[in-house]
Amino acid sequence: MVARLSRIMQVMQKLILTTLLVCAAHAGAQSFLYLGPVGTYSDQVAQDVARAHGWTPTLASSITDVSNQVGAGKAPYGLIPIENSTGGYVAETLTLLAKLPAWRVIGISDLPIDNMLLVNPGTRAGDITTIVSHPQPFLQSANYLKANFPNVKRVEAKSTAAAAEQVAQDGGKTMAAIAAPAAAGVYKLGVLAARIQDDKANTTRFLVVQKNELDSAASADRAVVSYLPTRADGGLGLGQLLTGLRKLGFNVTGVASTPSGRLAQERLTLFLSGRATPVSVLQGAVRQTIGQATLLGAYTAEPLKTAAQTTSALAQACPDLGTNAAGAELLAQLTACRLDVAYEVAQAKYVSGAPVEDLAREAVVIDGGVKALPGVDDSVVKAYWAAQIEASKAAQRTLIDQWTKAGTPKFAHAPDLVTDVRPKLDALTTAISAALGEVWATRHCPDASLPAGSSQARSALNDYSKIYGAAIAPVTQVCQR
Repeated sequence: MVARLSRIMQVMQKLILTTLLVCAAHAGAQSFLYLGPVGTYSDQVAQDVARAHGWTPTLASSITDVSNQVGAGKAPYGLIPIENSTGGYVAETLTLLAKLPAWRVIGISDLPIDNMLLVNPGTRAGDITTIVSHPQPFLQSANYLKANFPNVKRVEAKSTAAAAEQVAQDGGKTMAAIAAPAAAGVYKLGVLAARIQDDKANTTRFLVVQKNELDSAASADRAVVSYLPTRADGGLGLGQLLTGLRKLGFNVTGVASTPSGRLAQERLTLFLSGRATPVSVLQGAVRQTIGQATLLGAYTAEPLKTAAQTTSALAQACPDLGTNAAGAELLAQLTACRLDVAYEVAQAKYVSGAPVEDLAREAVVIDGGVKALPGVDDSVVKAYWAAQIEASKAAQRTLIDQWTKAGTPKFAHAPDLVTDVRPKLDALTTAISAALGEVWATRHCPDASLPAGSSQARSALNDYSKIYGAAIAPVTQVCQR
């Protein structure tokens, strides 16, 4: 079992593209400051990072407030937005970088921006007279709005969450909000349209920062360096810095320039990528540079969850996983296990009354599946994940209908969708991506027969085999290319 999970984890590590934290998780719940409010994109990132490391997400009044509190040691960790792929660098953050902050960067988190058109249940597109949002989503979704709501009034709000809250409280059935996927659940809104942004690759990058100095004994393959030329360096310092870092295998992947307060003297923040190098070696190369150079960050491209956390979640979600399962067989077993988890999802929704369909979450799952497998045809990946979602919904609806007709009491200990179910689904998603990539490469497709194993879902659903068959069917596209 351990060897099998270890092999799966090795494959998964290669496919995870999100660049995040290098530091070890600290004991106890420690404050993790971020600019909200709840239901925004930054809230979505903060909740994920905090949950993975046992930190307590804590709201701050501004980006500068996060910087000041972490820099002063009043909070150990913080989340600071740095850049949007279409909007460029965040001005407030650049101002902080220009002053050489006291905190250090220990990781980054990239979040795809998926703008959702949210409404109160029962609202139809033709009824909408007003759309509310932060100014940025209006720009990001300009073409969609022009094509679908050319004559609808637009009202700006201080945040996407505030827009969603306004619709929930005062919108009736004539108002809509453009907001983050998380806002739908927070404010009990329905998704009228998903992923309406014009640039589907639109992404925002966040810095994860800490007060403590970087661990010089650790290794890192990503770095953030602040450089301010001086009159004494004669313009040679930057070249010397870059030469020293190139010798270590590091190259610049991004540059932000901010005024230093003096004419013709800009502070540069350099983002670099390279091979694993001791942080102490990076620090030495930076210190030897003419001019004012500071290593602001060092981290590695690792997944959000530790290997131990992901392995444990996968074992819980798929306890009957075959020891030697690989390729098509592995994908078939993982697909069945994901369908098994639908039983827990149905329990939670039966108790809470939450709807089976969650278009916002579905769009995120499909988009994430595509991004995790850049070497696989998009249509194959989309078809596979769409089939998983439909299979899960079919199982959930059947189970909830059975319990309702039988008068089954609400489950006293129903699983929590966030703390109990999501880790299992996340672990399965990563493992499935690895297996689907292997099937794509080998063209060895699973058959439609149900893998061995037992679960509450399999025993409760008479149509389980039929639902599973629909879930695995799209994989046959892999062998038809």
